[in-house]
Amino acid sequence: MKKILSIILAVVLVLSSVSSIAFAAGICTISGEDVTALVGQQIKIPIYINNNAGIMGFGLHVEYDADYLKPVSAERGTVTQNGSFNDSIDTATGNGFDVIWCAASDVTDNGTIAYLSFEMLEATSSTVIHLSYSQDDTFNEDWEDVVLNCNSISVSVNGSASISAKGYISGSAIAGTKTNATIEIKNISEDSYTLHVEIPSSVARITGVFCSEAAASVSVSESSADIRLTDIPDQISQLEVLLEMELAPAFVGSEDFEIISNDTVCGFFHISVRALGNASLIVADDITGSAGETVSLPVFIRNCASLMGYSLVFSYDKNLIQPLSAS
Repeated sequence: MKKILSIILAVVLVLSSVSSIAFAAGICTISGEDVTALVGQQIKIPIYINNNAGIMGFGLHVEYDADYLKPVSAERGTVTQNGSFNDSIDTATGNGFDVIWCAASDVTDNGTIAYLSFEMLEATSSTVIHLSYSQDDTFNEDWEDVVLNCNSISVSVNGSASISAKGYISGSAIAGTKTNATIEIKNISEDSYTLHVEIPSSVARITGVFCSEAAASVSVSESSADIRLTDIPDQISQLEVLLEMELAPAFVGSEDFEIISNDTVCGFFHISVRALGNASLIVADDITGSAGETVSLPVFIRNCASLMGYSLVFSYDKNLIQPLSAS
């Protein structure tokens, strides 16, 4: 009898163990990649969701040590491309901020839910970013609670970056238009730098560069741009580089692109572009010609829902060019 009871008990224990393992494997997990950073460097951390049985919204809380890390931005991941995505970085106080996402129905994909960017402020051996969540804001399309198992992220520090750089578009940016942008550079200790900016021409193209404190030039390829700064005065520890940019008509959204100096990522260039809306846009290509040559200027209309007629006014320098025809 004891032997029979022992066998039954053993079976119950095995089944209980299997049940516990299955339950643990089914919990939705939120995690990020551990990273190594330099002081003054910006880091971009992907946040992943796994074991996703279906989620329609979440409220993620990010806590960090403000002595060492400064939050820069939170961006959508592949899983959160649709729906409402917001963060409280600009209004947060203390050492934490929230990332809130909500869609119209369940998303069951595994992958990135967000990219979190931080600036490394001070030297330390390591620091930790803690992830947690609000249960009231985390649910599926049946309005049932989705339980999340959130893991912490370790940030190790390995020396100091030679410079730190932050790029952004000045003001509102509209797809298919020309705009101005700025790169802020800090921790300058040398008289020249080359910034390699990983912005593909499918997003934007840098057409001009200016810096009042140094000589500046730019060379552009299909996938990036190299900004060369020389003759930086000894007393300069930070400066601004002003850029002229052409935004691609097909790119709408927000994304961060790496800024690299001396083979080290020293910051990110943040581009946020919105669609034109209901208004149509008239644009023309830049053209080059020699004296006495006849050139054609193509003029385009974009974002045009419908049009029955138009009237355009052209202004030009009559000392340099003479209009011949319009067709």
